[in-house]
Amino acid sequence: MKRYSIGFTRPALIKETTVIAQLYQEFDDWQKTKEVVNQENLLQTRTNRSSEIIFGEIQKRLTLLTKEQIALIAEDLPQDVRQLVWIAICKQYPFIGDFSIEVLNPLTLSGRDTVTHDEYGYFFASKLDWHPELEQVSDKTRSNARQAL
Repeated sequence: MKRYSIGFTRPALIKETTVIAQLYQEFDDWQKTKEVVNQENLLQTRTNRSSEIIFGEIQKRLTLLTKEQIALIAEDLPQDVRQLVWIAICKQYPFIGDFSIEVLNPLTLSGRDTVTHDEYGYFFASKLDWHPELEQVSDKTRSNARQAL
């Protein structure tokens, strides 16, 4: 069972993911892609460190997808990009994937579009037996994760 990480305060980064997927399609080389992103400040960040952090997050997500999925993102069709980025995020953060399946899906099927604090709290508590690493999560991180979800 994969350990849960709930350090997912980064946003979806849709536009940035598309830019990186397009470059990766061109070079088929992560190092070359990273160099071009940094040299041309394609992520439009103020510092190289910010660019490196964002690039790293997106690279982790994209490496969890197939080459065909990365190619679809590179085509920049908004609906495909959003769906594939969501899939990558769920793969990178199983906590989000499980939350989607166990909380969001039933809510959506019932016609609701809001998750209550209690529903999130119940989900979080229900995972403690299987994921003891969650016991180490601070209240602030837990709250930030809830807000990000």
